[in-house]
Amino acid sequence: MGERNTKTQKHLATNKKQRFNSTHTTQTIDDYLNGISHSTAEAAGMIETLKGDPFFPARLRPDLYEMQAYWFYKQDIYDSAAIYLDKALVNAENNQEKARWEYLIGQLYERAGNPLLAKDYFERTTKHTFNPVMELYARLNATRQDRTNEKIVSENIAAVIGMARKDRYTNYRDIIYFTAATMELERKNVEAARQLLMKAVAVPPSQNEYSQRTQAFILLGDLSFEVHEYRDAKRFYDSVDVTDPSIGDAALLQQRKIILLPIVEEIGIIERQDSLQRIAMLPENEREALIKKMVKQMRKSQGIKEEVTEGAVCTMQDGCVTCGS
Repeated sequence: MGERNTKTQKHLATNKKQRFNSTHTTQTIDDYLNGISHSTAEAAGMIETLKGDPFFPARLRPDLYEMQAYWFYKQDIYDSAAIYLDKALVNAENNQEKARWEYLIGQLYERAGNPLLAKDYFERTTKHTFNPVMELYARLNATRQDRTNEKIVSENIAAVIGMARKDRYTNYRDIIYFTAATMELERKNVEAARQLLMKAVAVPPSQNEYSQRTQAFILLGDLSFEVHEYRDAKRFYDSVDVTDPSIGDAALLQQRKIILLPIVEEIGIIERQDSLQRIAMLPENEREALIKKMVKQMRKSQGIKEEVTEGAVCTMQDGCVTCGS
């Protein structure tokens, strides 16, 4: 189903799997089995031939199940792929690999539209894995399966968010908030999703290779872009770490950043012109009061002390840089 490795696979593995080796079978059967993925029609015929072969070694049945699972997966027949991968679980070399396969089975059942079985296999994963990230994703995916009504969905989202308060998941809070945000988007609650994504990007950057901060920034940018909030979109896109390999479509990201640059500059020009026109239309006393207020705010933001107005008493004994006393 996918290459063996210890890295957690959030998405279903798609790389071709060569499972067999000389310690389990002869070279002839090895070549025969490994060749069945070359052609769809040929693969189906070979699988049926092997299934009906009375002399096919019983010890190789799990290997055949694994290849059947892969074949069904390639045909997008996800429920059958899940069934045969489950039959091949005896081939897992240890609990960690078993947990990874159970996670894949959960994903297959989710794609097949069977949330009950998906939840079951995600929960099995949590019992067998030693990888905290795989455990987290399994728990998150198990929680989100039940979508029978709005009340349950709300409870599931609350349960996911609650995981962020647990010490064991401190380093993965961005993943939790990002997952909760996607759950909110599934029920079209964009504002709640935005708030959760803001929490995700607020999590301090870490060396965690599974971080979702980059994806959260991109999704925030996409949501802002869709509703024409171009300044926010540019700000979020500019915050994306372009060296992050998790960026799906880097070309699209760069294209949007290029498009947004002149748009945001033009918006700034228009807003400044509108502001000046509004100020010019004010009565003189209101205009002067507004200008003084703006100057005061500007001086404060730059750390400049307020000027001592005429008639005011300076409380400093000496050395006042403003009044010269």
